[in-house]
Amino acid sequence: MSEPGASRAERTYFLWAALLLAATVGLGAWLRAIFVWPALKGPFVFGYLVHAHSHVGFFGWATPALFGLVIRAARLRPDRRQRFTRHAHALGVASLAALVAFALGGYDAASIAISAVHVALWWAFALPAIRALGPAPAVERRCFRASLVFLLVAGTATLLPGILLARGVDDPWLKELGVKLFLTPFVAGFVGLGVMGAVYARIGGRRAMPALVLTCLGVLPSAFLFVAAPPPTPALLGVGRAGSLLLGAGGVLFAADVLGAAAPGAILRLVGAAAALKGGLEVVASLGLADALMHDRSIVLAYLHLTVLGVVTPALALAAFRRRDGAPGWVALHALGLAGMCGALVGLGWPLAGRLLAALGLGVTTLFPIAAAGGAASAVAVLALLRAGEPRSGGARRRERCIALVRRGEPPAEARRRRPWPAAEPTGQRLARPPRPAADPTPPRDRFTRAAASRADSRGPTTPSEAP
Repeated sequence: MSEPGASRAERTYFLWAALLLAATVGLGAWLRAIFVWPALKGPFVFGYLVHAHSHVGFFGWATPALFGLVIRAARLRPDRRQRFTRHAHALGVASLAALVAFALGGYDAASIAISAVHVALWWAFALPAIRALGPAPAVERRCFRASLVFLLVAGTATLLPGILLARGVDDPWLKELGVKLFLTPFVAGFVGLGVMGAVYARIGGRRAMPALVLTCLGVLPSAFLFVAAPPPTPALLGVGRAGSLLLGAGGVLFAADVLGAAAPGAILRLVGAAAALKGGLEVVASLGLADALMHDRSIVLAYLHLTVLGVVTPALALAAFRRRDGAPGWVALHALGLAGMCGALVGLGWPLAGRLLAALGLGVTTLFPIAAAGGAASAVAVLALLRAGEPRSGGARRRERCIALVRRGEPPAEARRRRPWPAAEPTGQRLARPPRPAADPTPPRDRFTRAAASRADSRGPTTPSEAP
């Protein structure tokens, strides 16, 4: 699924990411279907399934995909590559365990212990990876290093709820802040900056540094705005709004670079449009124009799905699994499904939008099937985006590569040595082999005659007839 010639560690991270992406979107489609047909829930608890869906999406899809991209950007010695391969397997197994634990028990002792294992695995990856990113290109190095720093911040923030519980603190604002101090650095910091690095590695961008700096400055302060409980002092709300403004401005600059790239494909256009909408919503929230909606569950779910399915997932699929930006049909299906799902969620959470949709004959009982159908369409399109429209099988890509090199004038043997995989000739087409180098133009008889004469001269006269 990854690029030809990718390291084994990189391929392992991407393999686990693809497997757990399938589990994430499948579980999400199941959750949407439960709203329409409650009997599909079976013996499971709906809230536990929601936790499993979100955790496997963040821990199992986004994290391994970004780790694989970091490995691609870094320059690692072979012994370190082997170490990261083992780490990739450990992360994938821990993500599967988190999926099962959260689906069966929610936030119980087992799931909390598995989450702690994830945090330890993050530290084990981030510390050596930050150093290994030194030889990477400047934009990738800065974005990925900042991303990993925020990952460590998010992992450290998971200790805050336990500290508050141990000290007997029951303040609802502090308890919710502990959750937001994990979620915001993880989503907006680690995942958001990692996506920036992956996209800028492909398109470049003259606004990369301003977008990076604004996003880094806005991640932590914006967490105060996302807390629903009243803050102990109104100044904290102002800090949160300032952080959301910085975060939105960075997202808008990033979207401008993506949409202004040279001939962006369908996937990049979707990423740019979703990033622009996301940044605009964050700017609106910073101005205090959506205080009544910010903490509604349906609105929050629509925002998260816009972020994860509109920006993160297409960008990571393009960077990790695809060599070219294409598949406009699948991108259109994904955009249509995402718009239907998010639109239905907004209609359920925003009274004004609900009244407008009801005037069009789309009541609450209709919005749930629309959200379910949109989620199913988006799930199918996301999985198709991993490889749809790409070159054919690995053997065909190798043949195409070899043909291209030979057409540029390289001998077939040299063309095969350019990559660690062999290149066979395609059926029905022979490579235009260059002619063999010309041999000595002297005929063999003359060459042998000259050699014999040279030997005779060196020996001198041997018979009377040869003497002068």
